Amino acid sequence: MKQSLNICDHVGELGLECPIDRGRVTLTQVVDVPKFIPPGKYTLKCNVTIAGVRPITCLTGTIAFGG
Repeated sequence: MKQSLNICDHVGELGLECPIDRGRVTLTQVVDVPKFIPPGKYTLKCNVTIAGVRPITCLTGTIAFGG
């Protein structure tokens, strides 16, 4: 899956503001997930760039669904 968005339009939902401080940031969030997603542990990797060209950070995480 590939998606482009302006991260500063969404960081408020996580209790952050732009510019985000340099360094490691740990986020924990609980959300309702549609029932059709199979239970399991999924890995997330997100490369963040400026204008789709210059890399500025990489986000990684683990998501666990259901049982």
